[in-house]
Amino acid sequence: MNKINGRIDLFYLIKNLKIKMKEAKECSTKAYWLYDINGKNYLFKTYQSTNQMYRSLIIEKIAIKSGINFAHTELASLDTLDGELIENYKKESYDYLNGSTILEEYFQYLKEQEKMKQLFPKYKSYRYTLDEILLNMNNLETIEEALFYHYRTWENKEQIVKNIMEKLKHIFYLDFLTMQRDRGHNNWELEEKKNILYADLPPLIDSNRSFYLPSFQILLNPTYKMSPTSLYEKLEYMLDYDENNDFFLQLYTENPPKKIEEIIKEIELEHQFLMEKEIKILIMASYNEHYQILTKILEKRRKKQI
Repeated sequence: MNKINGRIDLFYLIKNLKIKMKEAKECSTKAYWLYDINGKNYLFKTYQSTNQMYRSLIIEKIAIKSGINFAHTELASLDTLDGELIENYKKESYDYLNGSTILEEYFQYLKEQEKMKQLFPKYKSYRYTLDEILLNMNNLETIEEALFYHYRTWENKEQIVKNIMEKLKHIFYLDFLTMQRDRGHNNWELEEKKNILYADLPPLIDSNRSFYLPSFQILLNPTYKMSPTSLYEKLEYMLDYDENNDFFLQLYTENPPKKIEEIIKEIELEHQFLMEKEIKILIMASYNEHYQILTKILEKRRKKQI
């Protein structure tokens, strides 16, 4: 495919190869489906900010090496729009349900059974919006309960839920390592086919809001105390919750700041372009500081275990 400055030129494809394009209304940013590019379909999603560029390319490298299924992503441009071209992973005759669908289904069940207070002690005395409820339900324990409820009639539900939870746990750990701040209930999904009792996680997408330290700034205050909004607190909770947290330790060990620098150079060589210096500096400065905090957390946990 024709590239300009490392980006696939979609305008060229549409004009010269007569590629069909359709607006993708299911996305929060400008997005378009492009059909039959060398026999494959793609989703083009624009960036909310040019600072989001390159980040998914880095995540894809880390994910694949770590055994996490990731939808292949390229940089692309459409006239004045910059974004990502994501290879369509969806299969015909399969259903795709995002996390909010699964969690809302479970929420409705709890509501009908008057069991909401077990999740929200102040339920009914505080006016939670549905989005607040689903966001708070987006944790491993509640997701597992919601999956068991969703697959309650499937004879292989134990195996299915165990497989999905293991893979979802790995994705969450990858998010913690790479400071991904947008893995809410709308940004993970299930792939299923009921007639053969099949369900799994499809390839991962939506990782361009990573390598941003600002969402972690609360930790930099020397008087910091654990806050329920802190992603570091959520990491510590998850490490306590997960008896076998070797996967996160593996991610941490295999991806020091020097490794991220190597990945960036590898991407530049593969795509034959240089990342903007300012974005590269921002990514590395954020990751360096983040990695130091992770080191302190893991060292503190190690000392407690001795």
